[in-house]
Amino acid sequence: TLPQRFESAQLTTLLLANNAISGRFFQTNESPHFQSIKELRMENNLLTGTLHGSSMMKMPRLETLSLSDNDLSGLIPGEELGSLPTLHYLYLDSNHFVGPLPTHLAQA
Repeated sequence: TLPQRFESAQLTTLLLANNAISGRFFQTNESPHFQSIKELRMENNLLTGTLHGSSMMKMPRLETLSLSDNDLSGLIPGEELGSLPTLHYLYLDSNHFVGPLPTHLAQA
């Protein structure tokens, strides 16, 4: 299960892919404070829930976000993801997102 309280001021890379980790992806009011995280890879797990824009905004140095092959759903928070200045790689395939691809991501 994914811990909902996870904080580190020095962690820059978190690689948890291919581990059968289950549970909801970080929720808005309980999301980690990854101020220094640059790479978050959690693809091919059993994560559920939605991506909350406010959770993504707590990772201002994020360069790579890989959440492919999970069970995430809902709308993609394009405005928030598109406003992350260093986000270069975004992998969200093989989930259950709905709606159009946000224009903010196309402009990022």
